[in-house]
Amino acid sequence: MRRCWPKSSASQPCVRTCGATSSPACGTQRSGTRRAKLSERFRGSCLCGEVRFELTGPPERASRCFCSLCRKQSGSAFGAYAYVRGDRFRFVAGASSVRGYVSSPGVTRTFCSRCGASLHWKRDGKDGFGLALGSLDDDPRVEPTLDLHPEDAAFWYPVRH
Repeated sequence: MRRCWPKSSASQPCVRTCGATSSPACGTQRSGTRRAKLSERFRGSCLCGEVRFELTGPPERASRCFCSLCRKQSGSAFGAYAYVRGDRFRFVAGASSVRGYVSSPGVTRTFCSRCGASLHWKRDGKDGFGLALGSLDDDPRVEPTLDLHPEDAAFWYPVRH
């Protein structure tokens, strides 16, 4: 089930609602996977492997963004991101190869300078950031439960509400 939130504005993000706590739509646990522990390590990297990182514990939540910036950065119908707290993330290799691009006021998107793979986006002054789900090598055990800017979806990829 999906609903637009808040009800007063159709331009606000569309949010999935769910009843079962183990439903994939809730972003909690998929069939055949176990719930991640906060001490568990998740690895990720860029396309060429130059940049590698580690995340302690699973991402807190995940979303799909249909805005034109995320579509262009991902080269797809949407950008898929997981919210990560800064204190649970560290570069293991290649931090000097990470470059940033200020895509809009107060928002920087990072990528590998060697292969161009997207890594994350961050708002100025915030500790947490949106980690590109596709950059994770391990199953993050969380699925997107929030659709941001569905009104901006590409005409060739309809988003059903």
